Amino acid sequence: MAHVSWALALRDRFLGPDPAWTAEDQEASQMVEEVVRGLAAAHDIEPTVSVAVFLRALEDGLRTRRRPDGRLGSGVVIGPHRLLLGMDFDSVHILGALEGTFPGTLAVDPLLAGDPLERRAHQEAQSRRDWVSSLAAADGGEVVVSAPATDSEGRAVYPSPWLLELLGGGAGPPLSATAVRAGTVTHPRLRRVGAAVPGGGTPLHVAERREQEAAAAHRADIDLSHTALALRDDLPLGRALETVRARRSDRLSDFDGNVAAVAGLPLIACGLTGAAQSATGIQSWAICPFRFLVGRVLGVAATEDVEDERWWQIDPAEKGSLIHKILERFFADVAASGRPEPGAAYDPEDVRRMETIAAEEFGSAAARGVIGHPLVWDNQRAVILADLRTLLRHDTEQRGAGGWRPAHLEQGFGMGEGLWPPVTVTLPGGRSVVLRGVIDRVDRGAGEFRVIDYKTGRDPGTEVSAANRLDGGRAVQLALYARAVRDRERAAGRPVPVVRALYWFCTGRANFRQREMVAGDETEAALADVLDGIDAGVRAGCFPQVPGAYQDFYGRCENCLYCDYNGLCPTGRDSLAEAKSGDSALAPYRALQADQPGDEP
Repeated sequence: MAHVSWALALRDRFLGPDPAWTAEDQEASQMVEEVVRGLAAAHDIEPTVSVAVFLRALEDGLRTRRRPDGRLGSGVVIGPHRLLLGMDFDSVHILGALEGTFPGTLAVDPLLAGDPLERRAHQEAQSRRDWVSSLAAADGGEVVVSAPATDSEGRAVYPSPWLLELLGGGAGPPLSATAVRAGTVTHPRLRRVGAAVPGGGTPLHVAERREQEAAAAHRADIDLSHTALALRDDLPLGRALETVRARRSDRLSDFDGNVAAVAGLPLIACGLTGAAQSATGIQSWAICPFRFLVGRVLGVAATEDVEDERWWQIDPAEKGSLIHKILERFFADVAASGRPEPGAAYDPEDVRRMETIAAEEFGSAAARGVIGHPLVWDNQRAVILADLRTLLRHDTEQRGAGGWRPAHLEQGFGMGEGLWPPVTVTLPGGRSVVLRGVIDRVDRGAGEFRVIDYKTGRDPGTEVSAANRLDGGRAVQLALYARAVRDRERAAGRPVPVVRALYWFCTGRANFRQREMVAGDETEAALADVLDGIDAGVRAGCFPQVPGAYQDFYGRCENCLYCDYNGLCPTGRDSLAEAKSGDSALAPYRALQADQPGDEP
């Protein structure tokens, strides 16, 4: 309050209202006084502030409070086009008629799944009415609709479909936004101004002037990287040219995963022999080394997905965790009770127990707010329950064939005190890699062990064996889990068993298919070989981007479908990776993928 009184006293002393002022000046003075007095309300929120804070708040208040210039009915009126309904003007100029603005996009409402209130249709209809009203506001006068070719940063922008509609006039095929922007379309009502014409016109802003200078250098056959625009440290052009040219070259550069120049840094030089490694981390290098670099070496956190889909249905990772939890609890009861016997069918009471566990876990997921829209969840829940019942029938057959009994569920190793010890693999060069993980399920039979890793995603259809080097390092989980079981038996002084290890795709969509491998000494040797290859690649600073084959159905490359860092890689990444495939810097990755189809960059 004291600051407000002080400011008003200064105003009255040096700039007090004068009867000689015009009506406009008197109005402006009154608005200043209203802004100053309005700051007094802030005393209830923050009783004590410094003079500097008060002056900053006053400045912000004066800047945001504007007095209309002129009087309605004369001069130029500037404002949102939606306010023109029912008004008449001599001429109307609609600025910035760009794609995504006319019509505008509807913001995502995080509290609503999808658009149950049909807000999108209402918004589109209202936008259309505002547009038509704007065009009709020039009563017999001129209407000018304009759209820039680039934004203030020099990025390409495209005209609104409603502007194209005006040019087309409803006759003939619709005009292309790209063609209109590029200037390849002529029309009696279309006029191009400014720097849009190569080398001509007065630039409308600094970005267009720089664009003209770049175009002039190109016409003069001057390398853009040698121009003043590229040599300035305060402009991004030079670095952008360097990045684009490096990515489009046939060499693996530091812009797309070659960090050999800093391979001596501890994070890279330690390879896999630093902190304990997981199967998922190791596999990520074999799938796409760039993903390993960003996520495992640099520790970049994934950006949270805020798309509509996230609110519409349960996230696939959440769904997988939910099914794993249900199976863990159910088979823990089977292991504790010893029933049913191997080969004996699960009776109705067992099925009801599975359904009860599922209902409890469904309720927990709903309480966490991860199930998505209730209508979609009802269908997904029914599918999960049907899959669980079918899995019990398959499990009866599997356990009966080998006399298997569940022995360990969600068994961790190297994860802390009281659990199994970590797996330590000595590499051919003498370096050691420490590994940890969690095994979904370990069954015991007649002197044998079976390791099961549940999968709720799609079946890639690839067999895993020592012969194919664990699918080129992309599927090391089974070999690692089998090694953990074999190490435990070694430590206990018992004979080292051969372990049957399998991926079980436990959904009807994957037809409950199993991918099994028999893990013995050869598998352990293959695991050590794969770890040695990945360790060498990491220590060499070899982290190429490996997008895999392009998937037409998804509109993305195979390895990018579920990658947390998809946005970091450039467009056309599959072509760029192919161009670099012969570079010697990729030797560590190629060595691991030798004789493996598909993912070689």
